[in-house]
Parts: sequence; structure tokens; C-alpha cells
Amino acid sequence: MGSGAAEVTAVLPASSAQARAVVMALLESRCRSTGVDWPADVVIADVLLVTSELVTNADRHGGGLTLFTAAVEGDALHLRVGDANPAHPVSPPAPTVPAGAPRIGGYGWQMVHRLAHTVEVTNHSAGKTIFAVVRLYGDSLDEGGPP
Repeated sequence: MGSGAAEVTAVLPASSAQARAVVMALLESRCRSTGVDWPADVVIADVLLVTSELVTNADRHGGGLTLFTAAVEGDALHLRVGDANPAHPVSPPAPTVPAGAPRIGGYGWQMVHRLAHTVEVTNHSAGKTIFAVVRLYGDSLDEGGPP
């Protein structure tokens, strides 16, 4: 993207669905204003999954959402999600389930790490902020832009 970063600092979304809508509007606006191609469907799915997981976890485990920003910088989406709990997210140990029974839950934090290029957790006096970068194009942020 040849121009500066596009950012949306939204009023705190009331739900993960609202956060996803903010991200989609940001991406649509960026593509329209710069003329770059829309990211691949699988990339959009990854972006929306990471967004949902971070916002949902802030609500469920973090004492409530305290910060939400989304920005396109270069060829990546940068998300910042804050909550009121200073504890870092962890992947829970595998629950004891009967043989053959499906495991339900506990995959979200692992998924965020698999889908995002960067995941950082920063503690502060009011809780924590999770910063995640999801690539929109290519295998590397240094590839120089959309295909």
C-alpha cells in the first residue's frame, strides 16, 4: 500500500460481530481508496477469526473489553485489543474426556498464534493489551504489496 496507514479507532464494539464489521469496513475502505485487490477469501476468514477470538476472550476471560483498534499498515492488519485482566492468555491443558469424545473449547489462543504473523501481550496498570498482526497478502510483510 503506497499511502499511509488506514486506521479505525472504534467506539468499543459491543460484540465480536461488531468488531468484525469494523474490520471489514476498514478493509473495504482501504481497497476502494487505494485500488488494491481484495485479500483472498481465506485471508479474510483468518482476519475475522483472529478478531473474533481476541474480542471474545477479552469479554469472557479478561474482565471486559477496554480497547479496540484496527489499522492497515503496509500489507497487514494490525489489531489492538485491551482488557481489564493483567493475566496473559494461556492454552488450557487438554481436558480429560472419554476416549473418542470430542474436545470442546480451548483452541482459540493457539489459533490466534497460528493465524497471526505477530502476537504480543503488554501489561499495563489497567490490565493488558494484545497486539496482533495478520498478513493480508503474500508470505512476507516485506514482499512489497498485493499481488
